Amino acid sequence: MWHTLTNSSRMAALVGSMLVSLVLLTSCTIQTGQIEQVSSTNGITANVNVVSDPAGGVTILAPVMINGHGPFIFVVDTGASVSLIDRHLANTLNLTPSGPPQQVEGIGGAQTVYPVHIKGWTLGKIKLPDTTIDKSSFSSLQLGGNAVGLLGSDVWNTFGVVTIDYTGQTLTVYKQGS
Repeated sequence: MWHTLTNSSRMAALVGSMLVSLVLLTSCTIQTGQIEQVSSTNGITANVNVVSDPAGGVTILAPVMINGHGPFIFVVDTGASVSLIDRHLANTLNLTPSGPPQQVEGIGGAQTVYPVHIKGWTLGKIKLPDTTIDKSSFSSLQLGGNAVGLLGSDVWNTFGVVTIDYTGQTLTVYKQGS
């Protein structure tokens, strides 16, 4: 029997599949490029909120400031290839369009996203890179809590090494984003 999924069901499935990709380890280090020696004394650390659900899933919520506004809650998802921001928030902050709408496909189906340029955003003392992310309509319930965005590997790979301390509820980078 075939079932028709609504756009909201597709988005819920897409975002749900992204959340499933979160690493469920006590501590996770992501390395890109050359292997570097890092010292726990030279990192830039920000507090995050690690939330567990009854099924054993873990979500990392990060308070992000954008051009002095916020904090806005973003999900840290190292398994997502692109970062997202809620369309309403992007419009409220007057983020600059950065190209034509694009059709993207995921497990939940197809969806149209709108690239926007974002700059002047931070997670604690960590300066996030000026970049283009996608704005899309989604419910905060689909990302967890009152989240209005998702920080994917397109942001984290600019730092080279990222350490997530699930027990200490911190995220550390060892250089500022480029």
